[in-house]
Amino acid sequence: MAPWIFPLLFALAAAPAPGVAQVTSSSAFPPAFPSRPVRLVVGLSAGAQTDTIARLLGQKLSERWG
Repeated sequence: MAPWIFPLLFALAAAPAPGVAQVTSSSAFPPAFPSRPVRLVVGLSAGAQTDTIARLLGQKLSERWG
């Protein structure tokens, strides 16, 4: 075999190892989301269509996230 093949094989074998370690450690205990209150800010006047949609969205997110 060519002498350059061994470093190449080693690099290919070792490359996925940090990624696998990261995936297994972070997926074991996912963080609670959201960890603090979420605030929706609507930059238009109250009672406008955008305000109504934001209120409906906020209500649904509150039901889903608890």
